[in-house]
Amino acid sequence: MKALGTFLNASEKERTEKLLEGYVIQTERLSKEGSLFAYPFLADLFVKAGVTKLEGATIIIRGSGIAALFFAMGSLSPLFLILAFCAAWLTFNQFTRKAFLRAESFERDYTALLLSLASAVKTGIDPVVALSSSYSLFSEKSEVRIQGELFKANIASGRSETESIAEFGKTIPHPDLPLFRAAFLLARREGSSLAECLHRLARVTRQRQSFRRKVKAAIAMQKLSAFAIAACCVVITCIQFCANPAAFYRTMQHPQGAKIMLVGVLLVASGVAWMLRIAKSRI
Repeated sequence: MKALGTFLNASEKERTEKLLEGYVIQTERLSKEGSLFAYPFLADLFVKAGVTKLEGATIIIRGSGIAALFFAMGSLSPLFLILAFCAAWLTFNQFTRKAFLRAESFERDYTALLLSLASAVKTGIDPVVALSSSYSLFSEKSEVRIQGELFKANIASGRSETESIAEFGKTIPHPDLPLFRAAFLLARREGSSLAECLHRLARVTRQRQSFRRKVKAAIAMQKLSAFAIAACCVVITCIQFCANPAAFYRTMQHPQGAKIMLVGVLLVASGVAWMLRIAKSRI
């Protein structure tokens, strides 16, 4: 019985792999093109941010140089160590920001792409042909147009439909794209209608966009409160300095006083940064 169960599990796994053949395709080729010293982590950052190897290396070298300079000056003041950490974080944040902007730009035209494909499929046009020609509906700087042109180039170069579909939007970190690729591949393999599925995917994307707008409106007051609290701290410090500048200078010249002031500034800054991170827009 145990051997029979093992055989059934193996056969079921093989059947699933054949059904979804081409859906899970490794991005080793794309990663190597944008990698630095063949590090997978950097390769993933480069690919999702849409930067070349030279651009990514320039950003990393510049950020690492600034961080190393501040770290070397850390013996003079602990503030330079904090600045070194901030420089390293900002360097990494450049890649995540670029990846977010790419996903946001793609989502802006994604629902239009789905609806145009659904309309074309309903008229009897082959889905692959419709996807190959759909990029012409969008502007030249649109991420949807760029991905459509890449898809058409893959088809024209002789790559299989399965592999070309699985590569569509592979470098864009958008949560709805895997659903689109899976639906497209299953429809092509099983011969089912794709129009209704595309309409459902468009509704899911629109609901996600609507929910994100509601969240932004709900947290706007909390973000304003965080900035107001930080501004109050600055105003209180200015009032104390104007009221008694001599005492303020003595406090800053005292070893313990300067450290306490620095800790207070760091707490306020970290609180504002944490609040902004929680309220940050996500795809």
